[in-house]
Amino acid sequence: MSSYKIVNYKTFDLKTLKYANPEKTRGGAFFIKVDTDYELLFYPKEPFVLNTGFTLSEKGTHININLKDTEFGAFIRSLDDYNIDCIHQNCKKWFGNDLPLNVIKQFYVSNMDENYNLKLQIPMSKKTIDIKVFDDKKNVIEHTNLIEGIQIIIVVRYLGIKFLKHEAVMDLDAVQIMVHKPKPVEVISPQPIAHAQVGETIFKRMQQKELLIEKTEQVRLAFQEAERAQLAYQELQKKAMELSRELHDIQAEYDADGDGCDDNYGDEDDQDDQDDDQDDQNDQDDDQDDQDDDQEDVYPKEIDLIASSDNP
Repeated sequence: MSSYKIVNYKTFDLKTLKYANPEKTRGGAFFIKVDTDYELLFYPKEPFVLNTGFTLSEKGTHININLKDTEFGAFIRSLDDYNIDCIHQNCKKWFGNDLPLNVIKQFYVSNMDENYNLKLQIPMSKKTIDIKVFDDKKNVIEHTNLIEGIQIIIVVRYLGIKFLKHEAVMDLDAVQIMVHKPKPVEVISPQPIAHAQVGETIFKRMQQKELLIEKTEQVRLAFQEAERAQLAYQELQKKAMELSRELHDIQAEYDADGDGCDDNYGDEDDQDDQDDDQDDQNDQDDDQDDQDDDQEDVYPKEIDLIASSDNP
């Protein structure tokens, strides 16, 4: 492919992304390239933090950038999901076997880890790094200027999916890099303050701090005391309610028993009155008997006298 096309990843429809049939490489792996007549390029235009400079390994040279909280990082995640689904749908056509989705997910390894650190290959030509690095003024500079912690703007090329012996990964590489130099932030220097003013300001702040601590403690204690008072009030209210219920029960029991007792007490009083009247009557009868007895003693004598006087 001699031409290329820069794609806006923000509006790119992944459903339009098609893959050609697998091709076997010299190393015995399989490569499924993007089925286009041009090289597919992504140009995010936003700066990313460079985690490492150029790193050499047996698998080639690569750099590592961080895409956390970026739209391009979210796009790479979506591209991974699309590739897994595409492999699942076409594995029988490509390799003659149906593979379960969970097996494919384990076999597919994303170029971006869980912390959104993206690994990008660096093109090589005859064991030499074949990429141009620019400064912020678009001057070509040495790749040794790429050090950990700086910000870079990159152009990423996506070629397809490589099926290695133990994993499947995307063939992603960086084809251009520009060092991003953030604009300096203008800092407004504060007006100088005299030493006396500084000391006075610090002393005033200390007083305010102490007052805040004191008032905070007073408020805490006041709320604590109010809470205890509320609990005591609730306990007293509960006790008063219990006593009120007990009083009501006792009053009800007293009223129920008192009705019968009052009637009996009235009958007994009437009976006592009758008994007293009877005793008085008996006493009067006794007095009359005594008088009769006395009269019996007198009258016979008088009668005798009269009778005796009438007799010649």
